[in-house]
Amino acid sequence: NAKWFLSAVSVGLASYIVRIWAPVDTRILGLWLGFFPAYIFLFVIGMIAWRHDWLSQLSWKQTRLWLVVAIATWPVLPVTAAVLKLRGHNPYLSGAGTLPSLLWALWEPFVAWGAIASVLMWFRTSFNQPSPTLDWLGRRAYAVYVIHPPVLVAICLFFRTWHAPAPLKFALVGTLGCAATWLAADPLVRLPGLKKIF
Repeated sequence: NAKWFLSAVSVGLASYIVRIWAPVDTRILGLWLGFFPAYIFLFVIGMIAWRHDWLSQLSWKQTRLWLVVAIATWPVLPVTAAVLKLRGHNPYLSGAGTLPSLLWALWEPFVAWGAIASVLMWFRTSFNQPSPTLDWLGRRAYAVYVIHPPVLVAICLFFRTWHAPAPLKFALVGTLGCAATWLAADPLVRLPGLKKIF
């Protein structure tokens, strides 16, 4: 738990520092650099976890504690932003070295660690059964992770002129995006050169 706590603080502070120069509401070369410290940390820790079999050692006891932390932490950011607005302050959360941006940067990992651990435990206990469908989806999951941005952007561009309520567009684009990305990943895991990567 001490390591989880220190990692959350470290990722939060790293995000805060990056967002001084690259606030969340700006993109550089199309990339949201303000989220990169968390992306890099989670990618690296995922590789380490796989090598040391940490996921099978994760317990509900530890997960419950961090789920409580996530639930307790979640309201802090919206409540603080609302209070600042009511008092006439502009709660600039996106970066540039503001105190609200420090709060957001620290808030993210403390919510995320509990959410991620809970989802991992839920899937391990509820969906970790032999299944041809789950095997097919799992085999293509990393390829989906790598190729999903251009597929989603293409679908969004296709529907950009369609005027519909945002929830409907979100549901349709999300569903089509998931299906299209997994179908696009299927041939990649079959190609001799690429299947070693994916």
